[in-house]
Amino acid sequence: MGTYIQIFKFPNQSAKRKFEEHLESYVGSAKTYSRIILNLGDKSFEVPLKILIEKVPVQQSIVPSGSVVDKRYKVKADIPREVVHLDGKWNIKEMEVVEYVSYGVDPIASYSLLVGSSKRGVRGVSDALRRLGLSVPVQLKIRFAHRSFFVEMLRELGSIGWVYIGEIPDYHVKGAMFHGVRLEDSDVFRDLVERGGRIRAIVIYNEVKRVKIILSEGGTIYSQQKLDGETAAEEIKDIIETFQHYGLIGVA
Repeated sequence: MGTYIQIFKFPNQSAKRKFEEHLESYVGSAKTYSRIILNLGDKSFEVPLKILIEKVPVQQSIVPSGSVVDKRYKVKADIPREVVHLDGKWNIKEMEVVEYVSYGVDPIASYSLLVGSSKRGVRGVSDALRRLGLSVPVQLKIRFAHRSFFVEMLRELGSIGWVYIGEIPDYHVKGAMFHGVRLEDSDVFRDLVERGGRIRAIVIYNEVKRVKIILSEGGTIYSQQKLDGETAAEEIKDIIETFQHYGLIGVA
Protein backbone atom coordinates (compact mmCIF):
# COMPACT_ATOMS: atom_id res chain seq x y z
CA MET A 1 0.00 0.00 0.00
CA GLY A 2 1.46 3.34 -1.08
CA THR A 3 0.79 7.02 -0.49
CA TYR A 4 -1.61 9.34 -2.34
CA ILE A 5 -1.17 13.10 -1.93
CA GLN A 6 -3.73 15.87 -2.57
CA ILE A 7 -2.63 19.53 -2.66
CA PHE A 8 -4.80 22.27 -1.15
CA LYS A 9 -4.28 26.02 -1.48
CA PHE A 10 -5.95 28.68 0.65
CA PRO A 11 -6.56 32.21 -0.72
CA ASN A 12 -4.33 33.59 2.04
CA GLN A 13 -2.80 32.63 5.38
CA SER A 14 -5.68 34.21 7.31
CA ALA A 15 -8.17 31.84 5.62
CA LYS A 16 -5.84 28.95 6.35
CA ARG A 17 -5.56 29.92 10.02
CA LYS A 18 -9.36 30.08 10.37
CA PHE A 19 -9.72 26.66 8.76
CA GLU A 20 -7.17 25.14 11.13
CA GLU A 21 -8.80 26.79 14.17
CA HIS A 22 -12.08 25.21 13.06
CA LEU A 23 -10.32 21.87 12.60
CA GLU A 24 -8.77 22.20 16.06
CA SER A 25 -12.20 22.75 17.61
CA TYR A 26 -13.21 19.21 16.60
CA VAL A 27 -10.13 17.49 18.03
CA GLY A 28 -10.72 14.67 20.50
CA SER A 29 -14.27 13.38 20.01
CA ALA A 30 -16.02 11.61 17.14
CA LYS A 31 -18.69 13.63 15.33
CA THR A 32 -21.46 12.52 12.97
CA TYR A 33 -21.07 14.29 9.64
CA SER A 34 -23.74 12.41 7.64
CA ARG A 35 -25.89 9.26 7.58
CA ILE A 36 -26.58 6.40 5.18
CA ILE A 37 -29.43 3.88 4.85
CA LEU A 38 -28.39 0.25 5.25
CA ASN A 39 -30.75 -2.26 3.60
CA LEU A 40 -30.88 -5.83 4.91
CA GLY A 41 -33.60 -7.87 3.23
CA ASP A 42 -36.88 -6.00 3.71
CA LYS A 43 -35.50 -3.91 6.59
CA SER A 44 -33.73 -0.57 6.48
CA PHE A 45 -31.47 0.94 9.12
CA GLU A 46 -30.11 4.47 9.33
CA VAL A 47 -26.48 4.45 10.45
CA PRO A 48 -24.21 7.44 11.16
CA LEU A 49 -21.03 8.33 9.31
CA LYS A 50 -18.53 9.55 11.88
CA ILE A 51 -15.29 11.50 11.80
CA LEU A 52 -12.57 11.77 14.44
CA ILE A 53 -9.77 14.35 14.35
CA GLU A 54 -6.56 13.97 16.36
CA LYS A 55 -3.64 16.37 16.64
CA VAL A 56 -0.22 14.94 15.75
CA PRO A 57 2.99 16.56 17.02
CA VAL A 58 5.46 17.88 14.46
CA GLN A 59 8.76 16.01 14.67
CA GLN A 60 10.90 18.87 15.91
CA SER A 61 14.04 16.73 15.90
CA ILE A 62 13.67 16.48 12.11
CA VAL A 63 12.07 19.85 11.40
CA PRO A 64 14.01 22.65 13.17
CA SER A 65 13.13 26.33 13.56
CA GLY A 66 11.76 27.67 10.28
CA SER A 67 10.23 24.24 9.71
CA VAL A 68 8.63 23.03 6.53
CA VAL A 69 5.66 21.61 8.44
CA ASP A 70 3.65 23.82 10.76
CA LYS A 71 0.74 21.60 11.88
CA ARG A 72 -0.34 17.96 11.55
CA TYR A 73 -3.72 16.32 12.19
CA LYS A 74 -4.82 12.72 11.78
CA VAL A 75 -8.35 12.39 10.42
CA LYS A 76 -10.29 9.12 10.73
CA ALA A 77 -13.60 9.02 8.87
CA ASP A 78 -16.33 6.56 7.88
CA ILE A 79 -16.52 6.62 4.08
CA PRO A 80 -19.67 5.22 2.39
CA ARG A 81 -19.30 2.54 -0.24
CA GLU A 82 -21.77 0.53 -2.32
CA VAL A 83 -21.29 -3.23 -2.54
CA VAL A 84 -22.98 -5.16 -5.38
CA HIS A 85 -23.82 -8.82 -4.78
CA LEU A 86 -26.33 -11.44 -5.97
CA ASP A 87 -29.04 -10.19 -3.62
CA GLY A 88 -28.71 -6.60 -4.81
CA LYS A 89 -26.74 -3.69 -3.40
CA TRP A 90 -25.67 -2.80 0.12
CA ASN A 91 -24.51 0.54 1.41
CA ILE A 92 -21.65 0.02 3.84
CA LYS A 93 -19.10 2.23 5.53
CA GLU A 94 -15.34 1.80 5.82
CA MET A 95 -12.91 3.77 7.94
CA GLU A 96 -10.20 5.70 6.14
CA VAL A 97 -7.27 7.43 7.86
CA VAL A 98 -5.47 10.41 6.33
CA GLU A 99 -3.20 13.19 7.57
CA TYR A 100 -3.76 16.90 7.13
CA VAL A 101 -0.34 18.55 6.90
CA SER A 102 0.14 22.32 6.89
CA TYR A 103 3.19 24.04 5.38
CA GLY A 104 4.77 26.77 7.48
CA VAL A 105 7.32 28.33 5.12
CA ASP A 106 7.17 30.76 2.20
CA PRO A 107 6.49 30.71 -0.68
CA ILE A 108 4.09 27.82 0.05
CA ALA A 109 2.76 28.87 3.49
CA SER A 110 -0.78 29.00 2.06
CA TYR A 111 -0.56 25.34 0.98
CA SER A 112 -1.59 22.19 2.83
CA LEU A 113 -1.76 18.49 1.97
CA LEU A 114 -4.07 15.55 2.58
CA VAL A 115 -1.94 12.41 2.69
CA GLY A 116 -3.42 8.90 2.72
CA SER A 117 -3.07 5.38 1.38
CA SER A 118 -5.55 5.78 -1.49
CA LYS A 119 -7.18 8.33 -3.77
CA ARG A 120 -10.61 7.18 -2.62
CA GLY A 121 -9.72 7.66 1.04
CA VAL A 122 -8.24 11.13 0.58
CA ARG A 123 -11.19 12.36 -1.47
CA GLY A 124 -13.67 10.74 0.91
CA VAL A 125 -12.14 12.47 3.93
CA SER A 126 -12.06 15.78 2.07
CA ASP A 127 -15.81 15.43 1.43
CA ALA A 128 -16.41 14.44 5.07
CA LEU A 129 -14.64 17.59 6.30
CA ARG A 130 -16.78 19.66 3.95
CA ARG A 131 -19.98 18.01 5.20
CA LEU A 132 -18.83 18.64 8.77
CA GLY A 133 -18.99 22.36 8.00
CA LEU A 134 -15.37 23.22 7.29
CA SER A 135 -14.53 25.48 4.37
CA VAL A 136 -12.31 23.01 2.55
CA PRO A 137 -9.96 24.98 0.27
CA VAL A 138 -9.47 24.64 -3.46
CA GLN A 139 -7.89 21.38 -4.58
CA LEU A 140 -4.93 21.86 -6.88
CA LYS A 141 -3.06 19.62 -9.24
CA ILE A 142 0.21 19.90 -11.10
CA ARG A 143 0.25 20.19 -14.90
CA PHE A 144 2.87 19.10 -17.40
CA ALA A 145 4.16 21.47 -20.06
CA HIS A 146 4.76 20.10 -23.53
CA ARG A 147 7.62 22.34 -24.52
CA SER A 148 11.37 21.82 -24.36
CA PHE A 149 11.78 24.11 -21.31
CA PHE A 150 9.93 21.46 -19.27
CA VAL A 151 12.98 19.20 -19.56
CA GLU A 152 15.14 21.96 -18.08
CA MET A 153 12.58 22.48 -15.31
CA LEU A 154 12.76 18.80 -14.39
CA ARG A 155 16.44 19.25 -13.54
CA GLU A 156 15.35 21.29 -10.52
CA LEU A 157 13.35 18.40 -9.05
CA GLY A 158 16.14 15.92 -8.50
CA SER A 159 17.05 12.64 -10.16
CA ILE A 160 14.52 11.34 -12.71
CA GLY A 161 14.53 7.55 -12.61
CA TRP A 162 11.60 6.67 -14.88
CA VAL A 163 9.71 8.47 -17.67
CA TYR A 164 6.90 7.56 -20.03
CA ILE A 165 6.57 9.60 -23.23
CA GLY A 166 3.54 9.34 -25.53
CA GLU A 167 2.44 10.79 -28.89
CA ILE A 168 5.93 10.47 -30.35
CA PRO A 169 5.76 11.79 -33.95
CA ASP A 170 7.15 8.64 -35.53
CA TYR A 171 5.35 6.18 -37.80
CA HIS A 172 6.72 3.14 -35.98
CA VAL A 173 7.09 4.34 -32.36
CA LYS A 174 4.17 6.02 -30.58
CA GLY A 175 5.34 5.72 -26.99
CA ALA A 176 8.48 4.97 -25.04
CA MET A 177 9.33 4.16 -21.43
CA PHE A 178 12.75 5.03 -20.01
CA HIS A 179 14.26 3.58 -16.86
CA GLY A 180 17.67 4.57 -15.55
CA VAL A 181 19.61 7.10 -13.51
CA ARG A 182 19.30 10.89 -13.89
CA LEU A 183 17.32 10.69 -17.08
CA GLU A 184 17.03 14.49 -17.10
CA ASP A 185 20.57 14.45 -18.55
CA SER A 186 19.71 11.96 -21.31
CA ASP A 187 20.06 13.27 -24.87
CA VAL A 188 17.65 10.60 -26.14
CA PHE A 189 14.96 11.69 -23.66
CA ARG A 190 15.49 15.36 -24.53
CA ASP A 191 15.38 14.67 -28.26
CA LEU A 192 12.02 12.89 -28.10
CA VAL A 193 10.45 15.74 -26.11
CA GLU A 194 11.86 18.42 -28.42
CA ARG A 195 10.45 16.48 -31.40
CA GLY A 196 6.96 16.68 -29.91
CA GLY A 197 6.64 13.69 -27.58
CA ARG A 198 4.41 14.28 -24.56
CA ILE A 199 5.66 13.40 -21.08
CA ARG A 200 2.87 11.36 -19.46
CA ALA A 201 4.47 10.36 -16.16
CA ILE A 202 7.76 10.66 -14.33
CA VAL A 203 9.32 9.21 -11.19
CA ILE A 204 11.50 11.52 -9.08
CA TYR A 205 14.05 9.67 -6.98
CA ASN A 206 15.59 11.05 -3.77
CA GLU A 207 18.95 9.30 -3.92
CA VAL A 208 19.77 10.05 -0.26
CA LYS A 209 16.47 8.93 1.29
CA ARG A 210 15.67 6.41 -1.46
CA VAL A 211 12.15 7.78 -1.79
CA LYS A 212 10.33 7.70 -5.13
CA ILE A 213 7.56 10.17 -6.02
CA ILE A 214 5.38 9.47 -9.07
CA LEU A 215 3.91 12.44 -10.98
CA SER A 216 1.35 11.90 -13.74
CA GLU A 217 0.11 14.20 -16.48
CA GLY A 218 -3.35 13.97 -14.90
CA GLY A 219 -2.07 15.64 -11.73
CA THR A 220 -1.71 12.59 -9.49
CA ILE A 221 1.08 12.62 -6.89
CA TYR A 222 1.79 9.15 -5.56
CA SER A 223 4.50 7.07 -3.93
CA GLN A 224 4.65 3.29 -3.90
CA GLN A 225 6.18 3.60 -0.42
CA LYS A 226 4.17 4.23 2.73
CA LEU A 227 5.02 7.78 3.82
CA ASP A 228 3.78 9.64 6.87
CA GLY A 229 2.40 13.13 6.34
CA GLU A 230 5.53 14.96 7.38
CA THR A 231 7.85 12.91 5.17
CA ALA A 232 5.50 13.37 2.22
CA ALA A 233 5.44 17.14 2.81
CA GLU A 234 9.24 17.27 2.90
CA GLU A 235 9.54 15.22 -0.29
CA ILE A 236 7.13 17.25 -2.44
CA LYS A 237 7.98 20.73 -1.13
CA ASP A 238 10.38 21.41 -4.02
CA ILE A 239 7.88 19.94 -6.49
CA ILE A 240 5.16 22.38 -5.38
CA GLU A 241 7.55 25.34 -5.37
CA THR A 242 8.92 24.52 -8.82
CA PHE A 243 5.56 23.90 -10.50
CA GLN A 244 4.19 27.06 -8.85
CA HIS A 245 7.15 29.12 -10.10
CA TYR A 246 6.53 27.99 -13.68
CA GLY A 247 2.75 28.46 -13.47
CA LEU A 248 2.09 24.73 -13.78
CA ILE A 249 -0.19 24.23 -10.80
CA GLY A 250 -3.89 24.98 -10.92
CA VAL A 251 -7.42 24.03 -9.85
CA ALA A 252 -8.09 20.29 -10.01
